[in-house]
Amino acid sequence: MGNHLAQKDANSPWGPYFLSLHAEQGKHFERAEWMIELALKKAPGLGILYYQKGRLLWLQGKYNQAVDAFEYAVKRKVHLVESHLFLGKIFLRDFELKLAKDHLEVVLKSAPRNKEALLSLSQVYSLKRD
Repeated sequence: MGNHLAQKDANSPWGPYFLSLHAEQGKHFERAEWMIELALKKAPGLGILYYQKGRLLWLQGKYNQAVDAFEYAVKRKVHLVESHLFLGKIFLRDFELKLAKDHLEVVLKSAPRNKEALLSLSQVYSLKRD
């Protein structure tokens, strides 16, 4: 699919995006990162592309860069639930409880039954003794 999209419209970010997903699945992280960078050059304003970049960076152990990519993703697309959930869990892990709560509440506004967000938010409240 990625190849088809890349050939059909060379200016679209979707071909490289799907090729990045495919490379990630095969654990070819360098190629996956290269593809998502290509997609970002074509559409630098798409939050979902930064989310994919963050996932790739995280899988490679580049944690600070990954968090930066996730934060940029939510700035570009405020309701990108996956990025908010990831950031909420990271901030909870780091005991940044205010930031964790803010991100998890965004998730629950869009997906009120999201089990991961509910569990993580309950941990935030427990740690805050609230």
